[in-house]
Amino acid sequence: QPWNFGSHRGTMITTAHYHVYTTIDDPLYQRLLAKLLEADFTRGTLANPQSKVNGPLDCYVFASRSQWETYTRVRAGSNAPIYLQISAGGYCQEGVFAGYDIGRDQTLSVVAHEAWHQYAYFAFKDRLPAWLDEGLATQNEAIEWQGTDPVFKPELNYRRFFALKDAIREKRLWKV
Repeated sequence: QPWNFGSHRGTMITTAHYHVYTTIDDPLYQRLLAKLLEADFTRGTLANPQSKVNGPLDCYVFASRSQWETYTRVRAGSNAPIYLQISAGGYCQEGVFAGYDIGRDQTLSVVAHEAWHQYAYFAFKDRLPAWLDEGLATQNEAIEWQGTDPVFKPELNYRRFFALKDAIREKRLWKV
């Protein structure tokens, strides 16, 4: 369905569990977003089968950082200055996530990460500890596509692997 964000034309994509508001106009990209979110939802229900997450969940994926910044200034309230420091990606606040295009593969990785946070916000009675919530979200970042079907491959998350390897080598791990 058509959707407008200010003067920007966009689309609202409805899936079984999501309303995706996007100003990205590439139909393939939109389809991949929808497929990824539904796969992420399924992955979440496998992690917590007793959860009763009701949809649709709202997601915003903007074509540009400036659109995302405008949305963030309007919707994020006192958290806006914190979120605006994000150099690439997105955030989830009170069960709604917002991100922007940083290249299709990277954006889809961020969407999968933030979709976990969104799912967890509704799926668990209490908030998960930040270290656990972030750790679980990173499990969705590496995606292989079999046609238009996403397959999550945490073992292929090289960006996180090399960051962890560097932290170990540089003795920057936190002691628990």
